[in-house]
Amino acid sequence: MNKLFSLILALFLVNSAVVSSLDSCSICVDFVGNSLNDLLNIILNSGVIGTCGDLCSAVPGGQIVDTVCDLLCDYVGVDEFIKLISDVDPDPIYICEKISVCKTNDNAAASLDLVQINPQNGTVGGTFTLSIAYTVTNTIATGQLAFNIIDPTGNSFGDAVLLVEQSPEQYTQQFQFQATPSEQESFPNGLYTVQALVCEGSCGSPHPNTYTLANGTTTFTISGGSDASSMSGASSFSGSSQSSPTGAATGSGSGFALF
Repeated sequence: MNKLFSLILALFLVNSAVVSSLDSCSICVDFVGNSLNDLLNIILNSGVIGTCGDLCSAVPGGQIVDTVCDLLCDYVGVDEFIKLISDVDPDPIYICEKISVCKTNDNAAASLDLVQINPQNGTVGGTFTLSIAYTVTNTIATGQLAFNIIDPTGNSFGDAVLLVEQSPEQYTQQFQFQATPSEQESFPNGLYTVQALVCEGSCGSPHPNTYTLANGTTTFTISGGSDASSMSGASSFSGSSQSSPTGAATGSGSGFALF
């Protein structure tokens, strides 16, 4: 969901029932994901914070962001809100579940039907399209469809989309990335492994109500760059990953390494 559109929708949350639980959950995850670092810095640098207004008025983004923050914080109280944000492993989905904006389903179930990347043999600088099809057999309350790509040196990058109240049926999703070398990912020659996951909760999260429902792998090769043996190793995400939903997956994720 577009960030600005999500935040504008949040204005209706105060006195309106027209915003569905799906929209409310997406708004919450979007806000926490985008404002988490700002909230942590405010909490660490502001000393005693007595009210939600004290905390939220300091979050950059203007009145709309302030309103969303106030609504979420007021629901659980400032002390509990600060506790959730300050968790040793803060997770936007888990935080929104604890605030009771996002639902959980410990019986969620799904299977992966397709994990395919095109081209299977590409070159440095080329664009790759990852297609994933999966079937939900028991509703996913709040979760993720995620992928992780491991290069020949062991470095990884990935992306994810938010899944909210996905009822039993088949869904498809496409991601694109461009193999342009950067400081974070050099895209050396060799074999790459793609890991795809469907999760209840955030994939890889240690928090309760988090499960890997299905996972699958495929491989592809890249040529035309440097040999993997000559690379010193980099870190997680290379920019320019895009998600293109063809089913009912909602939202778009930012880069992360699952493993």
